[in-house]
Formats: sequence, structure tokens, C-alpha cells
Amino acid sequence: MATLTQPRHPKEKQQDDKVTRALEHYRVLRWFAVISMLAIISWVLIDLFGPIPKYQLNNQPSADLSSREYIQQLEALSASRIGPHTHIEALPNGVNFYEAEISAIKAAKQSVNWEAYIVSKGEMAKRIVDALTERARAGVEVNLNIDAIGSAGMQKKFFNELKQAGGHVEWYHPLRWYNWPRANKRTHRELIVIDGMVGFLGGAGISDQWWHGEKKTLPGATPCSKLPVTPCARCRARL
Repeated sequence: MATLTQPRHPKEKQQDDKVTRALEHYRVLRWFAVISMLAIISWVLIDLFGPIPKYQLNNQPSADLSSREYIQQLEALSASRIGPHTHIEALPNGVNFYEAEISAIKAAKQSVNWEAYIVSKGEMAKRIVDALTERARAGVEVNLNIDAIGSAGMQKKFFNELKQAGGHVEWYHPLRWYNWPRANKRTHRELIVIDGMVGFLGGAGISDQWWHGEKKTLPGATPCSKLPVTPCARCRARL
């Protein structure tokens, strides 16, 4: 039995043509969005459920905390030697440890090794890089290792003068297409070793927010420790 079909209105046909052309125009963008979503989902799944190193102690230290035996057990576990005359100076807040770090850099005679997760462009970053640049020009070995994700906002040209003066700047684990499953493996260490004799451990990276604070907040809530001890030479070797 024959059926009657009404012809489509010209305006409806014109509208359908526009939709079809728009879909064709954005086909590449749609595929890009789909691939990006799959990549992100894969990254999250690998990061959450992928293999991770297992850390455990088969034999827990049993000696008294103040005994020499306990110190020897710690040395064996950490593969480090504990100096008997170690002196630790606590430097709370960025207003204290940044000035101490800059003073120590200016007094450096042989080397400055700095590792940080966050380095943000600002007044404090400029002061520190200027101090490192001055030491590099004076013949001091300067090595700066910063995390490629934590310091993603920094432009490489910010360190041009430092590199031209002879300093070395490296970006830890930059993202590449072949290492994206390991993108979350970062360096969160905040470590400075100067002349193999003075060390700054902990604290924060390089950012004005830990120096004078932001939005009326207290600057730099994370304490830093200064260690003027010989064993820092081992830290320097590992950097």
C-alpha cells in the first residue's frame, strides 16, 4: 500500500544541512576530546592501581633510642653516617629561612646544590637566582634541580643569566609521551647543600607566598632546618 510523505520544509532542510556541516567541521575536535578523556582515565587508573615499590623493615630496631647500637642501626638503614657533633638550627617560616639561605649562598666558596619541587616566578625567586648567578660568575659550581610539574609555571629563559654564568639548571622528570604513566613520580625534596658543609633541609620551595604570604595569610608555615655539618658532603654526592 502506497504511503504519502509530505515534502520537508526548506527551512528544516537548511537547518539539518547546517548541523551536518558543523558535525563534519568538528569531527577532529571530537576525536581529540575522546582520546584525551581515554588518556586521562588510563592515567588515573594506572596511578591508583599500578605497581608501587613496597617498603618494609624485616627486623625492626630494638635497641634503646639513646644507645650507640640504635645509632648504628639507623646508619645501616639509611646508608648514611651520623655525625656525633651535628648541630641543627630550626628556621620557622620563610621570613627566616629564605634570608638564611641567601646569606649562605653568598658565602659559598666551592659549590651550591639546590633541589626543589616548587619554584615560582617572583621577587624571592629573582633574589635567589641573582645570588646563584653571582656565585657562578665567581667560579662556584652551581647546580639547580627543580621539578618539571611543581615548577611548570617557570619559563626556562628565567635562568638564562645563571646558565650563561656557568650554572647548571635541570628539570626533573619532564612530561613526555613515553613517560606519562609515571607522570606522578615527582621530587618533593627541599634540599640545599653548600660547600658540602652546610645543609638546609625541609621548608618550602621558592615562592613569594612563603615569604610574605598571600591574602593576609601567615608566610611560610613549614619550618626549615639548617645543618652546618660535615656529613652534608654525602648529600652533595647524591645530588
